Amino acid sequence: MRVALALLLVSALAGCGAAAGPVIAGATVATYVNTGKSPVDHLAEEATDEECNIVNLIEGKKYCKPRVDKRMQALKEAEAQPYCYKTLGRITCYDTPDPYANNQIPMR
Repeated sequence: MRVALALLLVSALAGCGAAAGPVIAGATVATYVNTGKSPVDHLAEEATDEECNIVNLIEGKKYCKPRVDKRMQALKEAEAQPYCYKTLGRITCYDTPDPYANNQIPMR
């Protein structure tokens, strides 16, 4: 219901004057290029508190999915990959010890 309301709001704004069309189209393109999501996607996310993206629909998936906390996901991946090494500017973890055989000393 909230997604439909957000879509209705954006479509209503698109009809505000003949000169507004190109401006809204330009803003839509700029938003998509910078965030990977359209303004409608952002409104749907605010309304549903989920991750929404039109690309999901194109791929045959649900439009909105539950949000994934990036920090928690990174922690889970680090726990699943116990072999961590210092690399240029960051720590990289693998599920096998020293996969490139460059005699690195593990962090743990």
